[in-house]
Amino acid sequence: MPKENSLDDKNNEIREKHSNLLNEIANIYSNSYVIDLYKHAPLFDEEFKNKFFLEGHMNPAGYKLIAIMISSYIDYIIRKDFKTFKQVGFIGTPYYKEELE
Repeated sequence: MPKENSLDDKNNEIREKHSNLLNEIANIYSNSYVIDLYKHAPLFDEEFKNKFFLEGHMNPAGYKLIAIMISSYIDYIIRKDFKTFKQVGFIGTPYYKEELE
């Protein structure tokens, strides 16, 4: 959950705890990743919400922006450790090899 510019600091406390919890879970399990919008998305302040929200929900431009952020984040994770993702399409098939050179 991204940070919000809110009069209620409790809201961002909850979002920060959520981010920390997801990162703790990812540290327990190998090959798990967190797309941490709390740390890496822009602040959802009034200006942001005026552009990308309508009546409390994201508008089409907002959903597209989030989709671009998520896909960019996934691309970064894969490119950072391409070897781990090289065979992802074969997981669960007889073609998957545990160790590749």
